Amino acid sequence: MPRLVRVALLVFALIIFVAGFGAFLSYRLLHKSLPQTSGELKIEGVSRPVRIFRDSFGAPHIFAENEADLYFASGYVHAQERLWQMDLYRRVATGTLSEIIGERALFVDKFIRLVGIPRISSQIKNSLSEQSLFILKNYTHGVNAFLQQNQNRLPPEFTILNYRPHAWKIEHSIAIQRLLALSLEMGWFVDPAFAVLQNKISPQKLREILPEHFEKKYADMPGAKGSSSKIFAKILDVGLALKKFTGIGGAGCGSNGWVVSGDRTRSGKPLLANDPHLWLQNPSIWYEVQLHSPQVKCAGFTIPGLPGIVIGQNQSLAWGLTNLMADGCDYFQERIHPADSLKYFYQNRWRQMDVVIDTIFVKGKKPFVQITRRTKHGPLISDLDSSLTKLPFSVSVHWTGREASDEFLAFDKIMKAGNWEQFVDGLRDFAVPPQNFLYADTAGNIGYYAAGAVPVRKRGRGILLKPGWDQRFDWQGKISFEQLPHWINPDSGMIISANQKMVDNRYPFFISDYWEPKYRFRRIWQMLSSQEKVSVENFKKMQRDRHDLHAEYLMPFILPVLGNFDRNDSLRNYFYRSLKTWDRTVSEKSVGAAIFEVFLTHFYENIFRDEMGGELYKKFVQLPNIPIRAVDGFIDSNDAPWFDDVSSGEIVETRDDIILRSLNQTFDFLAENYSKNVRQWRWGNVHRLELKHLLGQKKPLDSFFNIRSFPIGGSNTTVNAGVFPFSDKKFAMTVGASMRQIVDFSRLNEPWHVLPTGQCGNPLSEHYSDQTQLWRGGKYRRLALDSLSVATSASDLLTLVPQK
Repeated sequence: MPRLVRVALLVFALIIFVAGFGAFLSYRLLHKSLPQTSGELKIEGVSRPVRIFRDSFGAPHIFAENEADLYFASGYVHAQERLWQMDLYRRVATGTLSEIIGERALFVDKFIRLVGIPRISSQIKNSLSEQSLFILKNYTHGVNAFLQQNQNRLPPEFTILNYRPHAWKIEHSIAIQRLLALSLEMGWFVDPAFAVLQNKISPQKLREILPEHFEKKYADMPGAKGSSSKIFAKILDVGLALKKFTGIGGAGCGSNGWVVSGDRTRSGKPLLANDPHLWLQNPSIWYEVQLHSPQVKCAGFTIPGLPGIVIGQNQSLAWGLTNLMADGCDYFQERIHPADSLKYFYQNRWRQMDVVIDTIFVKGKKPFVQITRRTKHGPLISDLDSSLTKLPFSVSVHWTGREASDEFLAFDKIMKAGNWEQFVDGLRDFAVPPQNFLYADTAGNIGYYAAGAVPVRKRGRGILLKPGWDQRFDWQGKISFEQLPHWINPDSGMIISANQKMVDNRYPFFISDYWEPKYRFRRIWQMLSSQEKVSVENFKKMQRDRHDLHAEYLMPFILPVLGNFDRNDSLRNYFYRSLKTWDRTVSEKSVGAAIFEVFLTHFYENIFRDEMGGELYKKFVQLPNIPIRAVDGFIDSNDAPWFDDVSSGEIVETRDDIILRSLNQTFDFLAENYSKNVRQWRWGNVHRLELKHLLGQKKPLDSFFNIRSFPIGGSNTTVNAGVFPFSDKKFAMTVGASMRQIVDFSRLNEPWHVLPTGQCGNPLSEHYSDQTQLWRGGKYRRLALDSLSVATSASDLLTLVPQK
């Protein structure tokens, strides 16, 4: 064999060896980061042994002999399986994301610092109850005990981004709680869209799309019109950036929850169901756990970084949550002194602003110094961008989340409650984000309470700008707890919450204008009312339901126009027949569903884009309930002004003209993008879901971190939601059931649960995505809560024992 060939073979063999050895080391390194779930761990911080059983899906059941050890173990388990997610959340919540991501995250950090979440968290810590501090202290010790033991076994994200997490602090959990409150506050991101619109369209057209009553425009200073659009556009951009980086930013997510009394069930016992609709991400926002000690016996869903169960049950009762959609955020136009930018006009005199200086560290760049000015209403939004700070007016924001409250105590009381009265007592301490709490107990009671801080407004409804100099527009406190909507054991024997308006016009206080359309509520009511007695199987079928009452409402306007659709070839005729005979169910195999949903995106674009322009239109429709409610309000008028295409000159288009145009565009879109093979037009081929990780947004890491894209049914208005943005033509599902829960009080120790991902946040874990197919198929896993069942059926047992 020639020497050159031998050398080449030797080099090749060496390359293979090095590559193989490198792969082996990488494999070992990554697998070292998997959590230890069995055996015994000596650990400093527990006073007595703590047993952590894990079931076949990795859900931990923590058994401790005292409450301190219980919360220590809870923090330890969260860190074991979701440390990267916890660190991401706290970095977003404390405005330190740029330290690891770089300059592209600076916009998010600036916004969080401007809102003041880090300062708010420090202030709240000083006002918390002794019990909340006890819980947070022990939870924090548990997180840090894991960090101290595992600095060389960190999840792969830390290796890829080349940094190590800092020690956990009590303030970090508080900041995450406030970040979640901000993300579910509708006003932060809806009000700016209408404020920008106000400067682009006529008052008449604005009246037609506002959720309720039109308000006077307060922008009467020179230069205000264009400036306000620039300021509010920044807020809309922040909402999109929060979603991109964390999956938890921006509001507009619906949820389903319902509960029925034993009089309406086959078992004679109450049934409760809940499936919050949140941004679908990987890892899941929820982490399932059972907590068991002499003081606490509770199971359900936690949020990594926060102690305590947010949605779940104990031995006496169960509860679920949906967003109240309350308006807890108002924007105020502020007059700035022409010669002194640190003074603003209020109550007939110039007042001094508070000034906050923040230093934001940015990876690979010099630190950024941010100066935020604050009026009595709150921070000036214009301080997000230095180019806006010298305007003759600015906009401040007042948010309920800046006030101190103790949600940790609220959930501690809820987890320990034994009846309705004790449950309600816990809700008194709950402020943000305001939620609909659904309730059932072993005594057969069902109930509802709208809990949280809802401001009382003397004037105005909270959508458009308010004059900051006029104290008549200031908030007048908040709705008292006793006057918040609530009831126990209604005559109907059922309570439904799908983010619809829960009160009628006789209710004396304003809560919101941001309600979801009533289609999900009506469909749930329809399904419950059709059964004399319901069962768990009925509830499962309801959570899977994709019949669309929004389509039922719109199709009578569409079908007469469909008759004018050109059917001059077999493909166009197939399009016509598929839509005409569609059963209004948005299943992944339905061609009619695909036609209708694609039609909607063109229909809304044809109505709004000519007036708004491309960029504003995309921001306006990023929350689907806004265009849906707006168009529903005027669609019965064939000549409503919004149907006229202002770009077409003297031609005045009608509703039917826009429907026909949208049908033709839909046909062209499907034929061009999904071939002329009509089988490819099924909704599941158009509408897909990929559960993305932050690091999986770019190749090649997507194949490692993301749960691969798959066909999915549902729409923006079906009970089994498949929310997608109207702003593009990609139809990728973004929001849906972030978990599903069914509690049957005839078998209280065996609730039905499922997550869209899995328990563990490590891509190498068998529990990274092992619930995805169950969730996708509308199936469930049964959680065993009885102590004996837990011990005998557990897949793993890890015991934490005192180190000394």
